[in-house]
Amino acid sequence: MIQLFVNNREVLLPYDFSVTIIEENPEITSNGEYTLDITLSLIEPQNAIAFEHLDRLNKTVINKDAEGIMIIDNQSRFGKIIVIKNTEIEVTFQFISGNSELNYKAKEDNRKIWELDWGVETAIDFTRAFNGVCFPYWTNNFICTPVLLGDTIVNEYTTHYATFVAPTLIDGIKNIVMQPFLLYYINKLPSLLGFTLNENILNLDIRAQQMYMLNSVQSLKYSDCLPDMTITEFIKSIEQFFNVSFLINSNTKTMSIKRLNSSISLKTVVDVNTVLDSYIRDLSQDPISGKFGFTKIEYDLSESKYFKYHVLSSEIISKSVISQFNNYSDLTDYAIGAVQDDFEIYRDHDKNQDYIYCLNSTQNLFTRKIVTGSKYLSVVNKFRPSGTATDSVLTLKICPAEMVNKRIGIEISSEGHGIFSEINQFQLPKCSLSKFDNSSQGLTSMVENG
Repeated sequence: MIQLFVNNREVLLPYDFSVTIIEENPEITSNGEYTLDITLSLIEPQNAIAFEHLDRLNKTVINKDAEGIMIIDNQSRFGKIIVIKNTEIEVTFQFISGNSELNYKAKEDNRKIWELDWGVETAIDFTRAFNGVCFPYWTNNFICTPVLLGDTIVNEYTTHYATFVAPTLIDGIKNIVMQPFLLYYINKLPSLLGFTLNENILNLDIRAQQMYMLNSVQSLKYSDCLPDMTITEFIKSIEQFFNVSFLINSNTKTMSIKRLNSSISLKTVVDVNTVLDSYIRDLSQDPISGKFGFTKIEYDLSESKYFKYHVLSSEIISKSVISQFNNYSDLTDYAIGAVQDDFEIYRDHDKNQDYIYCLNSTQNLFTRKIVTGSKYLSVVNKFRPSGTATDSVLTLKICPAEMVNKRIGIEISSEGHGIFSEINQFQLPKCSLSKFDNSSQGLTSMVENG
Protein backbone atom coordinates (compact mmCIF):
# COMPACT_ATOMS: atom_id res chain seq x y z
CA MET A 1 0.00 0.00 0.00
CA ILE A 2 1.28 3.45 -0.97
CA GLN A 3 0.19 6.78 0.52
CA LEU A 4 1.50 10.19 -0.53
CA PHE A 5 1.09 13.45 1.38
CA VAL A 6 1.80 16.86 -0.19
CA ASN A 7 1.76 19.95 2.05
CA ASN A 8 0.34 17.69 4.82
CA ARG A 9 -2.62 16.68 2.62
CA GLU A 10 -3.06 13.16 1.31
CA VAL A 11 -3.40 13.02 -2.48
CA LEU A 12 -5.65 10.62 -4.35
CA LEU A 13 -3.60 8.01 -6.19
CA PRO A 14 -4.90 5.95 -9.14
CA TYR A 15 -5.98 2.38 -8.46
CA ASP A 16 -3.04 0.96 -10.45
CA PHE A 17 -0.50 3.49 -9.12
CA SER A 18 3.14 2.38 -8.91
CA VAL A 19 6.32 4.30 -8.29
CA THR A 20 10.02 3.71 -8.98
CA ILE A 21 12.24 4.70 -6.06
CA ILE A 22 16.01 4.92 -6.57
CA GLU A 23 17.94 4.35 -3.35
CA GLU A 24 21.63 5.25 -3.51
CA ASN A 25 24.03 4.76 -0.63
CA PRO A 26 25.13 8.27 0.47
CA GLU A 27 28.30 6.78 1.98
CA ILE A 28 29.43 5.97 -1.57
CA THR A 29 27.63 8.51 -3.75
CA SER A 30 26.43 12.03 -3.08
CA ASN A 31 22.74 11.14 -3.49
CA GLY A 32 20.07 9.53 -1.33
CA GLU A 33 16.52 8.49 -2.27
CA TYR A 34 14.50 9.85 -5.18
CA THR A 35 11.76 8.74 -7.55
CA LEU A 36 11.39 8.92 -11.29
CA ASP A 37 8.72 11.28 -12.65
CA ILE A 38 5.25 10.86 -11.14
CA THR A 39 2.14 12.26 -12.87
CA LEU A 40 -1.15 12.82 -11.01
CA SER A 41 -4.50 14.25 -12.00
CA LEU A 42 -5.43 17.77 -10.91
CA ILE A 43 -9.06 17.19 -11.83
CA GLU A 44 -9.40 15.45 -8.47
CA PRO A 45 -10.22 18.31 -6.00
CA GLN A 46 -8.17 16.60 -3.27
CA ASN A 47 -5.05 16.74 -5.45
CA ALA A 48 -5.66 20.28 -6.64
CA ILE A 49 -5.86 21.53 -3.05
CA ALA A 50 -2.70 19.65 -2.04
CA PHE A 51 -0.76 21.24 -4.92
CA GLU A 52 -2.18 24.68 -4.09
CA HIS A 53 -4.39 24.83 -7.22
CA LEU A 54 -1.72 24.60 -9.90
CA ASP A 55 -4.60 23.94 -12.32
CA ARG A 56 -5.73 27.57 -12.23
CA LEU A 57 -4.61 29.78 -15.11
CA ASN A 58 -4.44 32.88 -12.91
CA LYS A 59 -2.06 31.18 -10.50
CA THR A 60 0.94 33.57 -10.51
CA VAL A 61 2.91 32.48 -7.43
CA ILE A 62 4.20 28.98 -8.15
CA ASN A 63 6.01 27.08 -5.39
CA LYS A 64 8.43 24.71 -7.09
CA ASP A 65 8.69 22.47 -4.03
CA ALA A 66 6.53 21.30 -1.15
CA GLU A 67 6.85 19.20 1.98
CA GLY A 68 6.16 15.55 1.22
CA ILE A 69 5.67 12.24 3.00
CA MET A 70 5.57 8.89 1.21
CA ILE A 71 4.34 5.85 3.14
CA ILE A 72 4.99 2.41 1.62
CA ASP A 73 3.82 -0.61 3.62
CA ASN A 74 3.72 1.50 6.80
CA GLN A 75 7.30 2.75 6.32
CA SER A 76 7.46 6.55 6.17
CA ARG A 77 9.87 8.66 4.15
CA PHE A 78 9.98 12.39 4.85
CA GLY A 79 11.22 14.60 2.03
CA LYS A 80 10.37 17.10 -0.67
CA ILE A 81 7.98 17.19 -3.62
CA ILE A 82 9.70 18.85 -6.60
CA VAL A 83 7.21 20.09 -9.23
CA ILE A 84 8.58 19.67 -12.76
CA LYS A 85 5.64 20.81 -14.91
CA ASN A 86 1.86 21.01 -14.97
CA THR A 87 -1.13 21.62 -17.20
CA GLU A 88 -4.71 22.45 -16.28
CA ILE A 89 -5.47 18.75 -15.72
CA GLU A 90 -2.28 17.12 -14.38
CA VAL A 91 0.99 17.71 -12.57
CA THR A 92 4.38 15.98 -12.95
CA PHE A 93 6.77 15.88 -9.99
CA GLN A 94 9.47 13.89 -8.22
CA PHE A 95 9.74 12.88 -4.57
CA ILE A 96 13.20 13.20 -2.97
CA SER A 97 14.35 12.35 0.56
CA GLY A 98 17.46 11.66 2.60
CA ASN A 99 20.68 13.04 1.12
CA SER A 100 18.89 13.95 -2.11
CA GLU A 101 16.79 16.40 -0.09
CA LEU A 102 19.94 17.78 1.56
CA ASN A 103 21.54 18.31 -1.86
CA TYR A 104 18.42 20.06 -3.12
CA LYS A 105 18.21 22.42 -0.14
CA ALA A 106 21.92 23.21 -0.35
CA LYS A 107 21.78 23.95 -4.08
CA GLU A 108 18.46 25.82 -3.94
CA ASP A 109 18.94 29.14 -5.75
CA ASN A 110 22.69 28.61 -5.31
CA ARG A 111 22.43 30.27 -1.90
CA LYS A 112 25.45 31.57 -0.03
CA ILE A 113 26.09 30.34 3.50
CA TRP A 114 25.96 33.91 4.82
CA GLU A 115 22.34 34.22 3.59
CA LEU A 116 21.20 31.83 6.33
CA ASP A 117 20.21 33.17 9.76
CA TRP A 118 23.14 32.09 11.94
CA GLY A 119 22.08 34.27 14.86
CA VAL A 120 23.54 37.30 16.66
CA GLU A 121 25.98 37.27 19.59
CA THR A 122 25.35 39.49 22.60
CA ALA A 123 27.79 42.34 23.24
CA ILE A 124 31.33 41.19 24.00
CA ASP A 125 33.15 43.07 26.74
CA PHE A 126 36.68 42.65 28.07
CA THR A 127 35.68 39.94 30.56
CA ARG A 128 34.05 37.71 27.93
CA ALA A 129 36.82 38.27 25.38
CA PHE A 130 39.56 37.56 27.92
CA ASN A 131 37.75 34.48 29.28
CA GLY A 132 37.52 33.07 25.76
CA VAL A 133 41.29 33.26 25.30
CA CYS A 134 41.96 31.78 28.75
CA PHE A 135 39.50 28.94 28.03
CA PRO A 136 39.51 28.52 24.23
CA TYR A 137 36.73 25.96 23.98
CA TRP A 138 34.58 25.65 20.86
CA THR A 139 31.51 25.34 23.06
CA ASN A 140 31.92 29.09 23.78
CA ASN A 141 31.07 29.66 20.07
CA PHE A 142 33.82 32.23 19.45
CA ILE A 143 37.30 33.35 20.47
CA CYS A 144 38.82 36.85 20.55
CA THR A 145 42.37 35.98 19.58
CA PRO A 146 44.74 38.62 18.16
CA VAL A 147 44.54 38.89 14.36
CA LEU A 148 46.50 41.14 12.02
CA LEU A 149 44.39 43.36 9.73
CA GLY A 150 46.72 45.34 7.50
CA ASP A 151 48.97 47.10 10.00
CA THR A 152 46.42 46.91 12.83
CA ILE A 153 46.06 44.12 15.39
CA VAL A 154 42.46 43.53 16.49
CA ASN A 155 41.85 41.86 19.86
CA GLU A 156 45.17 43.40 20.96
CA TYR A 157 45.71 43.01 24.70
CA THR A 158 47.02 45.86 26.82
CA THR A 159 49.01 45.14 29.99
CA HIS A 160 50.39 46.80 33.12
CA TYR A 161 52.42 45.93 36.21
CA ALA A 162 50.44 45.72 39.43
CA THR A 163 53.67 46.32 41.37
CA PHE A 164 57.31 46.59 40.43
CA VAL A 165 57.95 42.89 41.11
CA ALA A 166 54.54 41.49 40.24
CA PRO A 167 53.95 39.69 36.93
CA THR A 168 52.39 41.51 33.98
CA LEU A 169 48.59 41.68 34.08
CA ILE A 170 46.22 42.08 31.14
CA ASP A 171 43.88 44.99 31.74
CA GLY A 172 42.15 45.61 28.40
CA ILE A 173 41.57 44.61 24.79
CA LYS A 174 41.64 46.97 21.81
CA ASN A 175 39.24 46.53 18.84
CA ILE A 176 37.31 43.42 19.84
CA VAL A 177 36.42 41.32 16.75
CA MET A 178 34.97 37.86 17.41
CA GLN A 179 36.37 34.89 15.50
CA PRO A 180 33.63 32.19 15.54
CA PHE A 181 34.63 28.56 15.85
CA LEU A 182 34.02 26.39 12.79
CA LEU A 183 32.04 23.89 14.88
CA TYR A 184 29.48 26.59 15.69
CA TYR A 185 28.46 26.64 12.04
CA ILE A 186 28.68 22.88 11.49
CA ASN A 187 26.43 22.10 14.47
CA LYS A 188 23.89 24.80 13.56
CA LEU A 189 23.66 24.02 9.83
CA PRO A 190 21.24 21.03 10.11
CA SER A 191 18.50 23.06 11.82
CA LEU A 192 18.84 25.86 9.23
CA LEU A 193 18.22 23.31 6.46
CA GLY A 194 15.24 21.69 8.18
CA PHE A 195 16.93 18.71 9.85
CA THR A 196 17.72 17.68 13.43
CA LEU A 197 21.35 16.92 14.27
CA ASN A 198 21.63 13.36 15.56
CA GLU A 199 25.42 12.89 15.70
CA ASN A 200 28.53 14.92 14.86
CA ILE A 201 31.83 13.05 15.06
CA LEU A 202 33.69 16.35 14.53
CA ASN A 203 32.80 17.47 18.05
CA LEU A 204 35.51 15.00 19.15
CA ASP A 205 38.04 16.01 16.48
CA ILE A 206 40.90 18.12 17.92
CA ARG A 207 41.52 19.88 14.60
CA ALA A 208 37.86 20.84 14.24
CA GLN A 209 37.71 22.02 17.86
CA GLN A 210 40.56 24.48 17.28
CA MET A 211 39.59 25.93 13.89
CA TYR A 212 37.86 29.29 13.72
CA MET A 213 36.58 31.50 10.89
CA LEU A 214 39.20 34.20 10.46
CA ASN A 215 37.49 37.50 9.63
CA SER A 216 37.90 41.27 9.90
CA VAL A 217 34.24 42.25 10.44
CA GLN A 218 33.38 44.21 13.57
CA SER A 219 29.92 42.69 13.78
CA LEU A 220 28.03 40.47 16.21
CA LYS A 221 26.15 38.71 13.38
CA TYR A 222 27.61 35.26 12.84
CA SER A 223 26.72 35.41 9.14
CA ASP A 224 29.01 38.44 8.70
CA CYS A 225 32.04 36.33 9.65
CA LEU A 226 31.59 33.79 6.85
CA PRO A 227 33.45 33.62 3.52
CA ASP A 228 31.69 34.00 0.19
CA MET A 229 30.84 30.31 -0.32
CA THR A 230 27.66 28.53 -1.35
CA ILE A 231 26.05 26.05 1.03
CA THR A 232 27.04 23.23 -1.31
CA GLU A 233 30.67 24.39 -1.38
CA PHE A 234 30.73 24.65 2.41
CA ILE A 235 29.38 21.12 2.96
CA LYS A 236 31.70 19.64 0.33
CA SER A 237 34.72 21.38 1.87
CA ILE A 238 33.91 20.02 5.33
CA GLU A 239 33.38 16.50 3.99
CA GLN A 240 36.63 16.48 2.05
CA PHE A 241 38.85 18.16 4.62
CA PHE A 242 37.79 16.02 7.60
CA ASN A 243 36.94 12.86 5.61
CA VAL A 244 33.36 12.76 6.88
CA SER A 245 29.93 12.40 5.30
CA PHE A 246 26.70 14.28 5.99
CA LEU A 247 24.12 11.46 6.16
CA ILE A 248 20.36 12.05 6.26
CA ASN A 249 17.86 9.57 7.70
CA SER A 250 14.68 10.00 5.65
CA ASN A 251 12.55 8.21 8.27
CA THR A 252 13.42 10.60 11.10
CA LYS A 253 14.66 13.60 9.07
CA THR A 254 17.82 13.69 11.15
CA MET A 255 21.40 14.44 10.07
CA SER A 256 24.49 12.54 11.21
CA ILE A 257 28.05 13.61 10.45
CA LYS A 258 30.13 10.42 10.43
CA ARG A 259 33.50 9.12 9.34
CA LEU A 260 33.24 6.44 6.72
CA ASN A 261 35.79 4.13 8.38
CA SER A 262 33.76 3.95 11.61
CA SER A 263 30.56 3.38 9.65
CA ILE A 264 32.08 0.63 7.53
CA SER A 265 33.47 -1.14 10.60
CA LEU A 266 29.89 -1.65 11.84
CA LYS A 267 28.75 -3.36 8.64
CA THR A 268 27.99 -7.09 8.74
CA VAL A 269 28.15 -9.83 6.14
CA VAL A 270 24.79 -10.88 4.75
CA ASP A 271 24.25 -14.35 3.31
CA VAL A 272 22.36 -14.20 0.00
CA ASN A 273 20.18 -17.25 -0.49
CA THR A 274 18.91 -16.35 -3.93
CA VAL A 275 21.33 -15.47 -6.72
CA LEU A 276 20.02 -13.70 -9.83
CA ASP A 277 21.15 -15.27 -13.09
CA SER A 278 20.24 -12.19 -15.10
CA TYR A 279 19.37 -8.53 -14.67
CA ILE A 280 18.69 -5.36 -16.67
CA ARG A 281 20.72 -2.18 -16.10
CA ASP A 282 19.03 1.10 -17.01
CA LEU A 283 21.71 3.33 -18.56
CA SER A 284 19.31 6.18 -19.22
CA GLN A 285 19.73 7.51 -15.70
CA ASP A 286 22.44 9.96 -14.71
CA PRO A 287 25.79 8.34 -13.90
CA ILE A 288 26.50 7.77 -10.23
CA SER A 289 28.76 10.40 -8.72
CA GLY A 290 31.17 8.51 -6.49
CA LYS A 291 33.16 9.90 -3.53
CA PHE A 292 36.28 7.83 -4.12
CA GLY A 293 37.35 8.87 -7.62
CA PHE A 294 40.62 10.59 -6.62
CA THR A 295 44.12 9.13 -6.54
CA LYS A 296 45.99 11.92 -4.74
CA ILE A 297 45.20 14.43 -1.98
CA GLU A 298 46.91 17.80 -1.67
CA TYR A 299 46.34 21.03 0.27
CA ASP A 300 45.56 24.46 -1.13
CA LEU A 301 47.67 26.63 1.19
CA SER A 302 48.85 30.22 1.01
CA GLU A 303 52.24 31.17 -0.42
CA SER A 304 53.49 32.67 2.85
CA LYS A 305 56.85 31.70 4.32
CA TYR A 306 55.10 29.82 7.10
CA PHE A 307 53.40 27.30 4.83
CA LYS A 308 56.39 26.89 2.53
CA TYR A 309 57.89 24.87 5.36
CA HIS A 310 54.68 22.88 5.84
CA VAL A 311 54.41 21.93 2.17
CA LEU A 312 57.92 21.64 0.75
CA SER A 313 58.12 22.29 -2.98
CA SER A 314 58.75 19.35 -5.30
CA GLU A 315 62.01 21.05 -6.36
CA ILE A 316 63.38 21.01 -2.79
CA ILE A 317 62.30 17.40 -2.22
CA SER A 318 63.91 16.28 -5.49
CA LYS A 319 67.23 17.76 -4.33
CA SER A 320 66.98 16.35 -0.81
CA VAL A 321 68.20 13.13 0.73
CA ILE A 322 65.28 11.50 2.58
CA SER A 323 66.51 9.40 5.52
CA GLN A 324 63.90 6.87 6.67
CA PHE A 325 63.44 5.89 10.34
CA ASN A 326 61.02 3.53 12.07
CA ASN A 327 60.42 5.89 14.99
CA TYR A 328 61.47 9.24 16.43
CA SER A 329 63.96 7.71 18.87
CA ASP A 330 65.93 6.13 16.02
CA LEU A 331 65.72 9.41 14.13
CA THR A 332 67.19 11.53 16.95
CA ASP A 333 69.92 8.99 17.68
CA TYR A 334 71.03 9.34 14.07
CA ALA A 335 70.65 13.13 13.97
CA ILE A 336 72.84 13.75 17.03
CA GLY A 337 75.89 12.11 15.50
CA ALA A 338 75.23 12.84 11.83
CA VAL A 339 77.23 15.26 9.70
CA GLN A 340 74.45 17.55 8.58
CA ASP A 341 73.51 17.76 4.93
CA ASP A 342 71.60 20.98 4.19
CA PHE A 343 69.28 19.00 1.90
CA GLU A 344 68.49 16.08 4.20
CA ILE A 345 64.96 15.30 5.37
CA TYR A 346 64.43 12.98 8.36
CA ARG A 347 61.21 10.96 8.07
CA ASP A 348 59.61 9.31 11.12
CA HIS A 349 57.31 6.55 9.81
CA ASP A 350 55.79 5.90 13.23
CA LYS A 351 54.38 9.45 13.46
CA ASN A 352 54.27 10.06 9.68
CA GLN A 353 56.22 13.27 10.21
CA ASP A 354 59.20 14.98 8.54
CA TYR A 355 61.96 17.05 10.16
CA ILE A 356 64.87 19.17 8.96
CA TYR A 357 68.02 20.28 10.73
CA CYS A 358 68.19 23.82 12.20
CA LEU A 359 71.36 25.82 12.76
CA ASN A 360 70.22 27.15 16.13
CA SER A 361 67.20 27.43 18.38
CA THR A 362 66.34 30.94 17.18
CA GLN A 363 66.23 30.11 13.50
CA ASN A 364 62.73 31.15 12.55
CA LEU A 365 60.95 28.21 10.92
CA PHE A 366 57.59 29.05 12.54
CA THR A 367 57.39 25.51 13.92
CA ARG A 368 57.89 23.68 17.18
CA LYS A 369 61.59 23.23 17.99
CA ILE A 370 62.77 19.83 19.14
CA VAL A 371 66.10 19.78 21.02
CA THR A 372 68.45 16.84 20.36
CA GLY A 373 71.62 17.40 22.34
CA SER A 374 73.15 20.61 21.04
CA LYS A 375 71.28 20.36 17.75
CA TYR A 376 67.79 21.28 16.74
CA LEU A 377 65.16 19.65 14.51
CA SER A 378 62.05 21.36 13.25
CA VAL A 379 58.79 19.88 11.97
CA VAL A 380 58.26 20.43 8.22
CA ASN A 381 56.15 19.11 5.35
CA LYS A 382 53.21 18.75 7.72
CA PHE A 383 50.66 18.98 4.90
CA ARG A 384 52.53 17.06 2.23
CA PRO A 385 50.40 15.49 -0.54
CA SER A 386 49.12 11.96 0.00
CA GLY A 387 49.29 9.55 -2.94
CA THR A 388 51.42 9.51 -6.05
CA ALA A 389 49.21 9.29 -9.13
CA THR A 390 48.15 12.63 -10.59
CA ASP A 391 45.30 11.60 -12.90
CA SER A 392 42.68 12.67 -10.32
CA VAL A 393 43.74 15.06 -7.53
CA LEU A 394 41.49 16.04 -4.62
CA THR A 395 42.50 19.52 -3.40
CA LEU A 396 41.47 20.37 0.16
CA LYS A 397 40.51 24.04 0.15
CA ILE A 398 39.88 24.62 3.86
CA CYS A 399 43.31 25.70 5.04
CA PRO A 400 44.80 27.53 8.03
CA ALA A 401 45.14 31.28 7.86
CA GLU A 402 48.28 32.91 6.57
CA MET A 403 50.73 33.40 9.43
CA VAL A 404 52.97 36.46 9.68
CA ASN A 405 55.70 37.53 12.07
CA LYS A 406 55.52 41.09 13.33
CA ARG A 407 57.78 42.98 15.74
CA ILE A 408 55.78 45.45 17.79
CA GLY A 409 56.50 47.63 20.81
CA ILE A 410 54.32 47.26 23.89
CA GLU A 411 54.05 50.07 26.38
CA ILE A 412 53.87 48.71 29.91
CA SER A 413 53.32 51.12 32.77
CA SER A 414 54.78 50.19 36.12
CA GLU A 415 52.92 52.14 38.77
CA GLY A 416 55.35 54.61 40.30
CA HIS A 417 58.20 53.47 38.09
CA GLY A 418 57.54 55.32 34.81
CA ILE A 419 56.76 53.92 31.38
CA PHE A 420 59.02 51.77 29.26
CA SER A 421 58.67 49.84 26.02
CA GLU A 422 59.24 46.16 25.32
CA ILE A 423 59.84 44.89 21.80
CA ASN A 424 58.26 41.50 21.20
CA GLN A 425 57.89 39.36 18.12
CA PHE A 426 54.47 37.82 17.50
CA GLN A 427 53.29 35.17 15.10
CA LEU A 428 49.78 36.24 14.11
CA PRO A 429 47.10 34.97 11.73
CA LYS A 430 46.54 37.53 8.98
CA CYS A 431 43.12 38.37 7.58
CA SER A 432 42.39 40.06 4.26
CA LEU A 433 40.69 43.44 4.51
CA SER A 434 38.79 42.87 1.25
CA LYS A 435 35.75 41.24 2.84
CA PHE A 436 32.71 40.32 0.78
CA ASP A 437 30.10 41.85 3.07
CA ASN A 438 30.95 45.46 2.16
CA SER A 439 29.25 45.08 -1.20
CA SER A 440 27.15 41.94 -1.21
CA GLN A 441 25.77 41.59 2.28
CA GLY A 442 25.49 45.31 2.93
CA LEU A 443 23.30 45.63 -0.13
CA THR A 444 21.24 42.61 0.94
CA SER A 445 20.58 44.15 4.35
CA MET A 446 19.49 47.46 2.80
CA VAL A 447 17.09 45.70 0.43
CA GLU A 448 15.60 43.56 3.20
CA ASN A 449 15.16 46.62 5.43
CA GLY A 450 13.38 48.56 2.69
